Amino acid sequence: MVRRREVGRFVALLGGFGLLGGCGFRPLYAPGTGGVDSAVARELAAVEVPVMAERSGQLMRQALQDRLERFNLSVAKKYDLIAPYQLFGAIEGIQPTTDPSRVRFTGVTNWYLHSGTSAGPLVTTGTAKAMDGLDVIVGQFFEQDLQADVVMRRLADALADQVVMQLASYFASKMPQAGT
Repeated sequence: MVRRREVGRFVALLGGFGLLGGCGFRPLYAPGTGGVDSAVARELAAVEVPVMAERSGQLMRQALQDRLERFNLSVAKKYDLIAPYQLFGAIEGIQPTTDPSRVRFTGVTNWYLHSGTSAGPLVTTGTAKAMDGLDVIVGQFFEQDLQADVVMRRLADALADQVVMQLASYFASKMPQAGT
């Protein structure tokens, strides 16, 4: 009986996805019909991310490049994306010995998209914010260092996802709509 209910939910879910196409839903930057690249994916691939300072900047740049170049399109670079990544920490838990037991990290980027180079005209701008946490184990310095790097990577990935989604939405809003 439970099995039949699960199958019914799955079929209803698939039917719901089928209805999305009828209401005008379309992926922002997925390849179009017949594998043809979408215009938004081509615009995203035309974004250059300059080198950033510090480890957090390197992680942010790598995360952005992975997302902007995910379809391996060879297009000329038309934009420069400046996305400085700031990391803030706040102690959430304190042990009886007054040592911290948990730290919450907040990553923030105020990004700027310029036409041509970073000295070119500003095209659009936005903000992305993400939070993550780290348990602190007293005396385990090597482990804490590794975990801090993992947290910085996760925050850079989350911020890059938000920035690329905001860019894709911006580019989609500037594209002529089919059928309108």
